[in-house]
Amino acid sequence: MIVVTAPTGNIGSQVLANILDSGERIRVIARDPSKLPARVLGRVEVVEGSHSDAAVVAKALEAADRVFWLVPGDPRAPSAEAAYVDFARPACEAFKTLGVKQVVGISALGRGWTKDAGHVTATLKMDDLIASTGVSYRALACASLMENVLRQTALIRDQGAFYWPTPGGLKEPACATRDVAAVAARLLLDPSWTRRQHPDARPGGHLLRRDDGDHLGRDRKTRAVPPHQHGRSEGHDDQTRRRRRHGTGHG
Repeated sequence: MIVVTAPTGNIGSQVLANILDSGERIRVIARDPSKLPARVLGRVEVVEGSHSDAAVVAKALEAADRVFWLVPGDPRAPSAEAAYVDFARPACEAFKTLGVKQVVGISALGRGWTKDAGHVTATLKMDDLIASTGVSYRALACASLMENVLRQTALIRDQGAFYWPTPGGLKEPACATRDVAAVAARLLLDPSWTRRQHPDARPGGHLLRRDDGDHLGRDRKTRAVPPHQHGRSEGHDDQTRRRRRHGTGHG
């Protein structure tokens, strides 16, 4: 059985759609099952609640051998480590006691960086915690998601510019959620892999260069702003900026 967490989120919903016709028995953990599409509800088992809850994960992971793991954003979390590492602790205990064999998780680039990098550091600590349970673990090390740029659609259209906390000429890796979901689904449907690995979720090594205006069919400018002002530039409210600081862009 495959268990999918965060099945109504941007990535989780696509993972679920990709495995729905596989013939596998599927169970989802959903805080609000009413958000699941009608075509999904009749084809999967649903456990209502948060996958940070020990009782919920114990129920959901019973008889499961594969798990898609994604931590949803929580702007109320007191720290990035609480949002990721502490969130995952109950599930990690369940992985050990209930005999889960494979876990595919959503992670981040940055392994090997020695300084504290906020949610990136916390995500990598969560990866290590999951791997320490003895399951076969694949952490999809996502670069920035291409969909994040869509938040600035109005700025690009109206001002011919968008705002980012790095220089416009800097090449940075980026990936689309559909590609991340496709990799996750492929791994979930393959019971043969056994070792811990951190595959790079950049299909084809794609780089998104933000100073290339040709993609927009018009001239535009990238305006570098300090990180603490980035959310304000995009018109985000305080809650959204807190969500960004805790690394909740995946969902």
